Amino acid sequence: MRPASVKRRARFQLTCLHQMDESTAHARRGANRTTTRGPDRRIASFAALREHWREDFVANDSSLFRPGFIAVANYRFGVWAFGIENAVFRAPLTLLYVLIYHFVKNVLGIELHYKVRVGRRLRIGHQHGIVIHRDVQIGDDCLLRQNVTIGVSRLGVPREEVPVIGDRVEIGAGAVVLSPARIGDDVLIGPNTVVRRHVPPRCRVLPPDPVIQERRMHPARA
Repeated sequence: MRPASVKRRARFQLTCLHQMDESTAHARRGANRTTTRGPDRRIASFAALREHWREDFVANDSSLFRPGFIAVANYRFGVWAFGIENAVFRAPLTLLYVLIYHFVKNVLGIELHYKVRVGRRLRIGHQHGIVIHRDVQIGDDCLLRQNVTIGVSRLGVPREEVPVIGDRVEIGAGAVVLSPARIGDDVLIGPNTVVRRHVPPRCRVLPPDPVIQERRMHPARA
Protein backbone atom coordinates (compact mmCIF):
# COMPACT_ATOMS: atom_id res chain seq x y z
CA MET A 1 0.00 0.00 0.00
CA ARG A 2 1.35 3.42 -0.91
CA PRO A 3 2.32 5.83 1.91
CA ALA A 4 -0.32 8.33 0.77
CA SER A 5 -3.01 5.65 0.97
CA VAL A 6 -1.84 4.66 4.45
CA LYS A 7 -2.01 8.27 5.59
CA ARG A 8 -5.51 8.73 4.16
CA ARG A 9 -6.71 5.52 5.81
CA ALA A 10 -5.21 6.51 9.17
CA ARG A 11 -6.75 9.98 8.89
CA PHE A 12 -10.16 8.43 8.11
CA GLN A 13 -9.93 6.06 11.10
CA LEU A 14 -8.90 8.87 13.46
CA THR A 15 -11.76 11.02 12.21
CA CYS A 16 -14.25 8.19 12.81
CA LEU A 17 -12.87 7.56 16.31
CA HIS A 18 -13.13 11.27 17.13
CA GLN A 19 -16.70 11.36 15.82
CA MET A 20 -17.54 8.22 17.82
CA ASP A 21 -16.30 9.85 21.03
CA GLU A 22 -18.30 13.00 20.29
CA SER A 23 -21.39 10.94 19.44
CA THR A 24 -21.10 8.98 22.68
CA ALA A 25 -20.77 12.13 24.78
CA HIS A 26 -23.64 13.75 22.90
CA ALA A 27 -25.95 10.78 23.60
CA ARG A 28 -25.00 10.67 27.27
CA ARG A 29 -26.11 14.28 27.58
CA GLY A 30 -29.51 13.19 26.33
CA ALA A 31 -29.34 15.13 23.09
CA ASN A 32 -29.35 12.22 20.64
CA ARG A 33 -32.62 12.61 18.75
CA THR A 34 -32.60 9.04 17.39
CA THR A 35 -33.49 7.64 20.81
CA THR A 36 -37.11 8.64 20.54
CA ARG A 37 -37.72 8.62 16.80
CA GLY A 38 -37.69 5.85 14.28
CA PRO A 39 -39.45 4.40 11.26
CA ASP A 40 -43.24 4.59 11.37
CA ARG A 41 -44.15 0.91 11.46
CA ARG A 42 -47.88 1.47 11.07
CA ILE A 43 -49.47 -0.04 7.97
CA ALA A 44 -52.90 1.51 7.71
CA SER A 45 -54.37 -0.40 4.75
CA PHE A 46 -54.03 -3.60 2.81
CA ALA A 47 -52.88 -1.56 -0.19
CA ALA A 48 -50.02 -0.19 1.90
CA LEU A 49 -49.20 -3.73 3.01
CA ARG A 50 -49.00 -4.86 -0.62
CA GLU A 51 -46.65 -1.99 -1.42
CA HIS A 52 -44.36 -3.00 1.46
CA TRP A 53 -44.43 -6.59 0.25
CA ARG A 54 -43.53 -5.50 -3.27
CA GLU A 55 -40.53 -3.50 -2.06
CA ASP A 56 -39.33 -6.27 0.27
CA PHE A 57 -39.76 -8.83 -2.52
CA VAL A 58 -37.44 -6.86 -4.81
CA ALA A 59 -34.96 -6.21 -1.99
CA ASN A 60 -34.72 -9.95 -1.26
CA ASP A 61 -33.78 -11.12 -4.77
CA SER A 62 -37.37 -11.17 -6.06
CA SER A 63 -37.89 -14.66 -4.67
CA LEU A 64 -40.88 -15.88 -2.67
CA PHE A 65 -38.75 -18.68 -1.22
CA ARG A 66 -36.00 -16.55 0.30
CA PRO A 67 -36.14 -17.02 4.09
CA GLY A 68 -35.40 -13.34 4.51
CA PHE A 69 -38.41 -12.33 2.43
CA ILE A 70 -40.66 -14.76 4.31
CA ALA A 71 -39.56 -13.29 7.65
CA VAL A 72 -39.95 -9.67 6.57
CA ALA A 73 -43.26 -10.31 4.79
CA ASN A 74 -44.71 -11.92 7.92
CA TYR A 75 -43.40 -9.02 10.01
CA ARG A 76 -45.27 -6.55 7.77
CA PHE A 77 -48.35 -8.74 7.95
CA GLY A 78 -48.19 -8.70 11.75
CA VAL A 79 -47.86 -4.92 11.88
CA TRP A 80 -50.91 -4.58 9.63
CA ALA A 81 -52.96 -7.27 11.41
CA PHE A 82 -52.41 -5.93 14.94
CA GLY A 83 -53.40 -2.48 13.74
CA ILE A 84 -56.91 -3.58 12.70
CA GLU A 85 -59.53 -2.04 14.97
CA ASN A 86 -62.25 -4.66 14.47
CA ALA A 87 -61.47 -7.39 17.03
CA VAL A 88 -63.48 -10.07 15.18
CA PHE A 89 -61.55 -9.47 11.97
CA ARG A 90 -58.24 -8.99 13.80
CA ALA A 91 -58.27 -12.22 15.85
CA PRO A 92 -57.83 -14.83 13.06
CA LEU A 93 -55.25 -12.70 11.25
CA THR A 94 -53.12 -12.20 14.34
CA LEU A 95 -53.35 -15.92 15.08
CA LEU A 96 -52.07 -16.64 11.56
CA TYR A 97 -49.25 -14.18 12.12
CA VAL A 98 -48.25 -15.86 15.41
CA LEU A 99 -48.16 -19.30 13.78
CA ILE A 100 -45.96 -18.10 10.92
CA TYR A 101 -43.81 -16.11 13.35
CA HIS A 102 -42.97 -19.22 15.36
CA PHE A 103 -42.24 -21.13 12.15
CA VAL A 104 -39.87 -18.40 10.99
CA LYS A 105 -38.25 -18.19 14.43
CA ASN A 106 -37.85 -21.91 15.13
CA VAL A 107 -37.29 -23.30 11.62
CA LEU A 108 -35.68 -20.46 9.67
CA GLY A 109 -33.89 -19.03 12.69
CA ILE A 110 -34.99 -15.42 12.21
CA GLU A 111 -36.53 -13.69 15.24
CA LEU A 112 -38.27 -10.55 13.97
CA HIS A 113 -41.19 -9.52 16.17
CA TYR A 114 -43.90 -7.23 14.85
CA LYS A 115 -43.10 -4.65 17.55
CA VAL A 116 -39.68 -3.94 16.05
CA ARG A 117 -39.58 -0.65 14.14
CA VAL A 118 -38.31 -1.58 10.68
CA GLY A 119 -37.90 0.81 7.77
CA ARG A 120 -38.53 0.00 4.13
CA ARG A 121 -36.79 -2.60 1.98
CA LEU A 122 -35.07 -4.62 4.70
CA ARG A 123 -32.86 -7.33 3.22
CA ILE A 124 -31.85 -10.43 5.15
CA GLY A 125 -28.99 -12.09 3.31
CA HIS A 126 -29.07 -15.54 4.90
CA GLN A 127 -31.13 -17.26 7.56
CA HIS A 128 -30.36 -18.73 11.01
CA GLY A 129 -29.11 -17.15 14.18
CA ILE A 130 -30.72 -13.74 13.64
CA VAL A 131 -32.13 -12.24 16.86
CA ILE A 132 -33.59 -8.72 17.01
CA HIS A 133 -34.90 -7.22 20.25
CA ARG A 134 -38.50 -6.09 19.92
CA ASP A 135 -37.70 -2.49 20.87
CA VAL A 136 -34.98 -2.08 18.24
CA GLN A 137 -35.29 0.51 15.45
CA ILE A 138 -33.95 -0.26 11.97
CA GLY A 139 -33.86 2.29 9.15
CA ASP A 140 -34.46 1.98 5.42
CA ASP A 141 -32.47 -0.17 2.96
CA CYS A 142 -30.52 -2.11 5.60
CA LEU A 143 -28.83 -5.47 5.13
CA LEU A 144 -28.52 -8.15 7.83
CA ARG A 145 -26.49 -11.30 7.36
CA GLN A 146 -26.61 -14.59 9.25
CA ASN A 147 -26.00 -14.85 13.00
CA VAL A 148 -26.62 -11.14 13.62
CA THR A 149 -27.80 -10.09 17.08
CA ILE A 150 -29.23 -6.65 17.80
CA GLY A 151 -30.33 -6.30 21.39
CA VAL A 152 -29.51 -5.37 24.96
CA SER A 153 -26.45 -6.15 27.03
CA ARG A 154 -28.41 -6.96 30.19
CA LEU A 155 -31.94 -7.37 31.48
CA GLY A 156 -33.90 -4.30 32.46
CA VAL A 157 -32.37 -1.93 29.92
CA PRO A 158 -34.65 1.10 29.35
CA ARG A 159 -36.33 1.25 25.95
CA GLU A 160 -34.53 4.47 25.05
CA GLU A 161 -31.17 2.68 25.34
CA VAL A 162 -32.05 -0.15 22.94
CA PRO A 163 -29.94 0.03 19.74
CA VAL A 164 -31.05 2.24 16.87
CA ILE A 165 -29.84 1.38 13.36
CA GLY A 166 -29.75 4.14 10.74
CA ASP A 167 -30.47 3.97 7.01
CA ARG A 168 -28.42 1.92 4.54
CA VAL A 169 -26.52 0.07 7.26
CA GLU A 170 -24.88 -3.26 6.43
CA ILE A 171 -24.23 -5.67 9.31
CA GLY A 172 -21.90 -8.58 8.60
CA ALA A 173 -22.21 -12.21 9.62
CA GLY A 174 -21.85 -12.88 13.33
CA ALA A 175 -21.92 -9.21 14.32
CA VAL A 176 -23.47 -8.15 17.62
CA VAL A 177 -24.92 -4.68 18.27
CA LEU A 178 -25.79 -4.07 21.92
CA SER A 179 -27.22 -1.23 23.97
CA PRO A 180 -26.68 1.65 24.11
CA ALA A 181 -25.26 1.73 20.57
CA ARG A 182 -26.61 4.16 18.00
CA ILE A 183 -25.53 3.35 14.44
CA GLY A 184 -25.51 6.23 11.95
CA ASP A 185 -26.49 6.13 8.30
CA ASP A 186 -24.31 4.36 5.70
CA VAL A 187 -22.30 2.44 8.29
CA LEU A 188 -20.64 -0.89 7.52
CA ILE A 189 -20.22 -3.28 10.46
CA GLY A 190 -17.83 -6.09 9.66
CA PRO A 191 -18.33 -9.77 10.49
CA ASN A 192 -17.88 -11.00 14.08
CA THR A 193 -17.78 -7.44 15.42
CA VAL A 194 -19.23 -6.49 18.80
CA VAL A 195 -20.50 -2.90 18.86
CA ARG A 196 -21.50 -1.16 22.11
CA ARG A 197 -20.50 2.39 21.19
CA HIS A 198 -22.20 5.04 19.10
CA VAL A 199 -21.03 4.99 15.49
CA PRO A 200 -21.32 8.18 13.40
CA PRO A 201 -22.52 8.09 9.79
CA ARG A 202 -20.35 6.86 6.91
CA CYS A 203 -17.92 4.83 8.99
CA ARG A 204 -16.71 1.25 9.00
CA VAL A 205 -16.49 -0.85 12.16
CA LEU A 206 -14.14 -3.79 11.66
CA PRO A 207 -12.88 -6.53 14.01
CA PRO A 208 -9.16 -6.81 14.80
CA ASP A 209 -7.11 -8.84 12.37
CA PRO A 210 -6.56 -12.48 13.40
CA VAL A 211 -3.21 -13.51 14.84
CA ILE A 212 -1.26 -15.83 12.54
CA GLN A 213 1.32 -17.95 14.33
CA GLU A 214 3.59 -20.70 13.22
CA ARG A 215 2.20 -24.14 13.95
CA ARG A 216 4.51 -26.45 15.83
CA MET A 217 4.20 -29.95 14.48
CA HIS A 218 4.84 -32.81 16.87
CA PRO A 219 6.89 -35.70 15.49
CA ALA A 220 4.82 -38.75 14.69
CA ARG A 221 4.96 -41.49 17.26
CA ALA A 222 6.80 -44.59 16.21
